[in-house]
Amino acid sequence: MAFFLFWLLPFLTGDLQQNPCIKWNTAKNFDFYCIPDGKAPERMTWEEIDKLKHVRLNQASSVLTKSTCKPAEALIWMETYLLVVEFSAGQRKKLRVSNYGGFLSDLGGRFYYVQEADQQKWLDILAEFRHQVNAQH
Repeated sequence: MAFFLFWLLPFLTGDLQQNPCIKWNTAKNFDFYCIPDGKAPERMTWEEIDKLKHVRLNQASSVLTKSTCKPAEALIWMETYLLVVEFSAGQRKKLRVSNYGGFLSDLGGRFYYVQEADQQKWLDILAEFRHQVNAQH
């Protein structure tokens, strides 16, 4: 039994090693998007995303640098936004942001939980996003 668990361990943790937690301190831009109806962020191409209007809220960095990174959990996403983070080296990463609670998920299988002390600041960032989106219409 112990041998089986030892053999299985790399498969259970392999995703964690292949998809390390985001190093938020290397991020430079935080662009929030409304996800079009019928679209799933993980299936959206960069060309599709680049055509959408976004709201840049770089103050998200101050909250996310303190977030907790954990393996993904099975959750039902009710209302979500897309967050595209651009890093200093130029690469971009897509994340799904929950409007309920303080969590988001990268599409590589990591969840990030906003610290309780930063919950209000995170909700204020999301409120600012919604305010700016409403002003664009």
